[in-house]
Amino acid sequence: MCFWGRRFYKAILFGIVFFSACLAKAQVKHKEISVAQIRQTNKLYTDLLEKEVDQELTDSVLAHPDDQIPPVLFALSNALFQQDKKEEALFWFYVAQFRASLDVNIGSESMKPYREEIVSLYQSEFTPLLFPYIQRNKELVGDILPEVLRYVEENEENYDHGWIYYDGSEALYQPENIRYLLQSEKPLSVIKQKTLTEFRMKIQDGLGFFSDKK
Repeated sequence: MCFWGRRFYKAILFGIVFFSACLAKAQVKHKEISVAQIRQTNKLYTDLLEKEVDQELTDSVLAHPDDQIPPVLFALSNALFQQDKKEEALFWFYVAQFRASLDVNIGSESMKPYREEIVSLYQSEFTPLLFPYIQRNKELVGDILPEVLRYVEENEENYDHGWIYYDGSEALYQPENIRYLLQSEKPLSVIKQKTLTEFRMKIQDGLGFFSDKK
C-alpha cells in the first residue's frame, strides 16, 4: 500500500513514547491479528485502488464493512466513486473519516500528534478526488451525513484500533506494545461519544471540515 510505513519515525515510535503511553488509565480492547491478516489487508487496500475495480471486490468489503480499518474504507470510497456510485462513495468516505477521527482520539495525549499525522496522510490522498463533487452537491452531502452519524453510532467497530501505530508494517506490529499504546484516560464508549460530538460540530462548520478552503 502507498501509505504503509511511509514515515521513517515509526521505527523509533515505541521507544520514544512507550513510557508515557503506559501511564494512561484505561485500555481500549486490542483485537490481536496475525501477520497473514496484515498482508491480506495490505492487498485489499491495493486492489481497491486499481483503475478498474471488480464489483465482486467492493461487494466483499461491503458485506463486512465494520471489520475494515479506516484506510480500507477510504479506498472503498475511491473504488465506488470510480464505479459511478457516488452517493455510496460519499457515505463510506465519511464513515472512514469518523472512524479515523475516533482512532486519533484513542490513546495518550502525547501520541495524538502522531496519530493525527497518519490520518492526515489518508485525508490528503482521498479528499481531492471527492471534494469537487462535494462542493457541487452540498444538499446531497447534507442528506448523507445524518445517515453516517446514525450508522457509526449504531454499529460497533470490529477492527484493530491499533492499526494506526503499525500502519500495515509487519515489523512494527507488536501486540504487547500496541496494548499499552491503546490505553486511554477514558473508556471507548466515552471517547466515541466525544468524537461524535466533535464530528457534528465540524459538520456544522460546513465544508471547512473537508478542506481548509472555505
